Amino acid sequence: MLTVRLALISTLGLLFPCPAAWAADSTSETASQARYSDIRTGFLFLDGDYVPMPYSIAVKDDQVIINGRELDLTKYDLSQYERPMQREGDFRFRPVANRGESMGGQGFGRQDFGKQGSGGGPSGGGGFRDGSFPGWQRRGRGEMPDSRSPAERFAMDIRTLNSDAVVLVEPGKSPRTLWTSDSGSDFLAALASHGDGMHAEADLPEALSAVINEQDWGRYVQSYFRDSQLRERISEWADRVQQAVVQSDRHDRFTVWRERLAFPITLFAYVMVVFAIGHLMTHAPQMVGNDHREALSNMKQISIKTLLIVASLSAIDLIWTLLASESGSMKELNPLGRGLIENPMHLMIFKISVTAMSIVLLYRLHDQPLARRATWWSCLVLTLLTARWLTFQSMFV
Repeated sequence: MLTVRLALISTLGLLFPCPAAWAADSTSETASQARYSDIRTGFLFLDGDYVPMPYSIAVKDDQVIINGRELDLTKYDLSQYERPMQREGDFRFRPVANRGESMGGQGFGRQDFGKQGSGGGPSGGGGFRDGSFPGWQRRGRGEMPDSRSPAERFAMDIRTLNSDAVVLVEPGKSPRTLWTSDSGSDFLAALASHGDGMHAEADLPEALSAVINEQDWGRYVQSYFRDSQLRERISEWADRVQQAVVQSDRHDRFTVWRERLAFPITLFAYVMVVFAIGHLMTHAPQMVGNDHREALSNMKQISIKTLLIVASLSAIDLIWTLLASESGSMKELNPLGRGLIENPMHLMIFKISVTAMSIVLLYRLHDQPLARRATWWSCLVLTLLTARWLTFQSMFV
C-alpha cells in the first residue's frame, strides 16, 4: 500500500510543475515589466495637471505608463538615473569559492571540517580576514552599481506616492517628491488657502520658493481650481491634519496631568492595596466562609467597609484609564471598551453609573450570603487590578 502511495505522489509530481518553476517565470516577468497598481495615497501632478487616484504605474520596454498613459521620457531629465547609485560607507560581500580555504587555521569547508587548514586561501595566513565572516570577502566602498534601467528608477521615484507624498513631474526635470511631513504639507496648505475662488491670486508662498518656481506654481493653482476631486482630497487631508493636531494637543495635556498626579495617586493606590489585602484576609471567614457567628450589625459594617474599598479602587482605575488612554500610553484592544475610551465623558458616565448601581445593590442585599461573597470577590478583583496598575505606572517613573 505504501508503494502505491509513493508511486501516485511521484506521478502527480511529474504532471504538475513545481513551485520553483512558477517562481522563475514570475521573476522573469517582473524583470521585464515592473508594475505598481492601485496606489491610493499621495498626490501626483504630471506636467502641471493633477492625476486622479488610484495610480497605476508600469514600466514596459523602457517606457513608463501611468494610468494607461505612456510618458515621453525624452521630455524629462534622466541624467541622474544614468549614473551608478551612490551609497556612502556601503560594503558588499561575495562568497569565495571554498569557505574552508578562507580560514587559515581552522577549515570550515565540507571536506576538511574540524581539520587543521593549510592557510592557502585567498587571504593567506590564518584567522578572520579584516574582521569579516569566514568565507566572505570585502568588495569595497563607494559606488554601488544599480542594475535597474533609468525608466525603472524614474518610476521608483514616482512610487513614493505610497508614502502619501506629493510628487511633481515637470518637463526638463526629474520627479520631485515633497514629503507631507515637510514641504509637501506647505504645498497642500498653500493650495487649500485659495478656497474655491477662481479670482484668488497665485502668489508663490515663501516656504515653497526653494523647490518650485512661480510659473509652475501658477499651473498647480489652475489645476486646483479646475479639478473638484483635487479640492475635495486636499480638504480631506486638511481635516486629517487638523484632527491630528487636536489629538496631539490633547495627548500633551493629559501627559502633563499624568506626570502631576503620578505620585499622589500612586501613593494612595499603594495604601489602598495594602489596606484591602489586610481587610480581605481578616474577614474572609465571615464574607465567603460558613462562619455566621458575627451579628448582623457587624456584617453590615464589614460590608460597608468592603464596598468603600471597592468604590475607592474603582475611582483609581477610572482615573488611570483616562490618563493612560488620553496620553497615548495605552491602547484598548477590546472593541467594546475602545468605543467607550474614545469618548472620555461616555466612559465616566458608564463607569460611575455601573459602579454606583452595583454598590447599592450589594449593600441592600448584604444580609444574604451570596451578596457577601460577591462583595468580597469584587473587592479582591479590584485589588489585583490596582496592583497591576501600579506595575504599569512604574514603567513611566
